[in-house]
Amino acid sequence: MSDALKLDAYLVRFCNQNNTVFLLKNDARRSGPIRTATRLTAALKELISLDRIALVSINRSAVIKVNPKLLKSTIPDPYSNDGFGNI
Repeated sequence: MSDALKLDAYLVRFCNQNNTVFLLKNDARRSGPIRTATRLTAALKELISLDRIALVSINRSAVIKVNPKLLKSTIPDPYSNDGFGNI
């Protein structure tokens, strides 16, 4: 659970600082607090179960989409049909 908390804080901070709701999964692994693939996968699954994030595929890339309700401002989402589209 501590990995999920660290990842959640990182994702929310990243999205707020960069005015986005998306982050490539590989970028999160490279620059985020969890570098081990198995630990990252477990943390992502925990955050998905808590409805904090969704994993979507955009142009064949694995993308983490942060729930917009967790962010400071409303950020335009061109992919609103993929995860959290009804929020």
